[in-house]
Amino acid sequence: MPDDELKAKFHSADDMRWHEATSKLMNELVATKRELQQKTMELQDALDHVKLLKSMLPICASCKKDQG
Repeated sequence: MPDDELKAKFHSADDMRWHEATSKLMNELVATKRELQQKTMELQDALDHVKLLKSMLPICASCKKDQG
C-alpha cells in the first residue's frame, strides 16, 4: 500500500475517532447540563419552602421580633 493511501486511511480513522470522542463528550455535556438544571430547580423549590416556613414563625406581639 503506498504511503499516501496509508496516510489517508490513518487520517480517516483518526477523524472518525475524534468525531466519536467529540460526540460522546457533547452527549455527556448535555446530560450534565440537564442534571444541573434539575438540581437548580430542586434547590430553588427548597429555598422557596424555607422562605415560606420562615414567614410562618411566631412573632412576639410586643417587640415584633422572631421568637427563636
